[in-house]
Amino acid sequence: MNRGGFGGMDMGKMMKQFQKIQAEIAKLQEEIASRTVEASAGGGAVRVVVSGGRELRDIQITSDATDDLELLQDLIIVAVNEGLRKAEEMANSELAKVTGGLGLPPGLL
Repeated sequence: MNRGGFGGMDMGKMMKQFQKIQAEIAKLQEEIASRTVEASAGGGAVRVVVSGGRELRDIQITSDATDDLELLQDLIIVAVNEGLRKAEEMANSELAKVTGGLGLPPGLL
């Protein structure tokens, strides 16, 4: 008889496993926040560095990009958005290694 468990695993064992996964995820989230990704736009005219915590860490603009202010603004937006996308992708990829195939909804842990 299975008392209070799911799929043959008792509740206490399942909670310990969940707590272990939560601890691993918390540690990994700290590590991810310290990592960075790079993105660029305009053939490298604008280059940004974004942390895994989705913070803009650095931006470099070549002198060629400063001739057209409107174009420069567009290139900055493109580069930052690409950097944020890459940071999100990197974080999701790393977290998937810990959560495996649990199929947890985003933001649960």
